[in-house]
Amino acid sequence: MDIKSIIFNWQTLLGAVIGASAPFLLWWFTEVFIRRRRNKEDLYYLEKVVVDQINLLSDIEMTIERFLTLKVKELINNINDTPPESYSADTAFFPLFSTRPLPYDVVRKSSGSGYLDNKIAKAFSLSEDFPHIIKDLRHQFEDTLNRNEKMAFNKLNSPEVQKEQFKINVQVYEKVVREDMLGKNIPMYFKKLTETLVAIRQKSKMSSIGWKIKFDPRWRWYPYLSKKSYFEARAKVMDKMDIHFKPEVDKILKEIEESQK
Repeated sequence: MDIKSIIFNWQTLLGAVIGASAPFLLWWFTEVFIRRRRNKEDLYYLEKVVVDQINLLSDIEMTIERFLTLKVKELINNINDTPPESYSADTAFFPLFSTRPLPYDVVRKSSGSGYLDNKIAKAFSLSEDFPHIIKDLRHQFEDTLNRNEKMAFNKLNSPEVQKEQFKINVQVYEKVVREDMLGKNIPMYFKKLTETLVAIRQKSKMSSIGWKIKFDPRWRWYPYLSKKSYFEARAKVMDKMDIHFKPEVDKILKEIEESQK
């Protein structure tokens, strides 16, 4: 068999292989494209609902701050201005505002990143608890006013004792809301939402493989001295990613704080 025949046979074989594999390759590339586009759409949806939750939380924080600064302070001033011989039965209303958790579908499927899934799960859990916390704050305030009203109308104590106890109860309520709600719960929720938002935006900029190569030790070569050091590195991945994203998280949190001034 001469060289021309060999080349011809190889060309025929190669053409047959390419012809047979072309439909499969076309299907595979189409699936990859559709999967990537769907993943981008899912990340965009996640970003929208998290941003919406941050804006909602910001409005709630400012509303509660105004409530304490204006209404609760006014209530305390009215107690102080009540004549010595009179009981104080002043009232106020806890503000009405919308509270809603993140939609359930944000945790129904994986984002393709264990780190991001973990952030979403924590933010979702807090978002479910938050409306109950607000409801409890409203109940505590109404209960404080109702108990005082009964004390005033039934004249269980002298006017001075009643007013002093009323003022103390209102001040304790204000302190609890400022320290626990404004000082702890809302800042923690802001942080979890912002960490989730930053992770979503960063992942949107990268392919799934690029994300894994950048952050996951299983997807990149590194001279680990032992299997133990490898597993230790894997265990610290999320901590390292938190550190990596921290500057952007701090930047957004600062922007939120400045927007409320």
